[in-house]
This record gives sequence, C-alpha cells and structure tokens, in this order.
Amino acid sequence: MKMQNKRLHGLHNNEVCDLLIRSGKDNCNDWIVTTAFYSALHFVHHHIFPLQRFQRIYRSFEIYYTVQYPDHEVSKHTVTRNLVKKYISEISSKYNWLFKECYNARYKTYLVDHRIAKTAKEYLEDIKIRTNK
Repeated sequence: MKMQNKRLHGLHNNEVCDLLIRSGKDNCNDWIVTTAFYSALHFVHHHIFPLQRFQRIYRSFEIYYTVQYPDHEVSKHTVTRNLVKKYISEISSKYNWLFKECYNARYKTYLVDHRIAKTAKEYLEDIKIRTNK
C-alpha cells in the first residue's frame, strides 16, 4: 500500500506540472522543472522499492536510507541518484539532469528558459513510462 502512495504522489506532482505548462506563463518555468523532478523522484522510489539487498528487504527508500546511512553522511538525493544508476540505468542521465536543473531553479535562479522546462517535462514523461510497474 505504501509503495502505491509513492506512485500516486508522483502522479499528483505530474498533474501540477501539467497545469503549470498549460498556464502558458514563462514565469512558472522554475516550478515546472521542480515539479518534474519531484515527480520523477517519487516514480523512481516506487520502481526501486521494495528492494532486496544485503540479505534484507527494504520496503521503502526511507527505511533503506535510515539503515544504510544512519549518520546521514550521504544526502538522500545522492543515494537516490546512485540507486537509479544501479537499478534503472537507462534513465539515469535524465534523472541526473532533472536533479541538476531543479537545484538550479530552486537555489541559483528562478529564471528558467522555456526550453529547459519543456525538456524537463519530456524527461519526466520518459521516466514515468520506464518506472511504471
């Protein structure tokens, strides 16, 4: 049940991304990129977990992170990116691109070109398709 919630959360964020795109406002491009990335994050967590590793089944990313990184010496985003590279390598470059562009939109500049927003949505759609299980 909990894993399905990750997928639903991703679909919810995806719907918000679509609403922002349909608004046609360029001043929303930073939020298009941000919602695309966080949709992708939920989709990949849904796809990867539950995960059997180290003779243990991890039901969720949060459990995996807490057990494997109890001191939080590595960020959750880094751990997710590494898991995507290992278990869904075909989308790894797109996921990493979304991560980088979301970081830029949130922490460096909210002024995001419409081409970046369009690419973010395209990458999200590919990730959504490839993580649907």
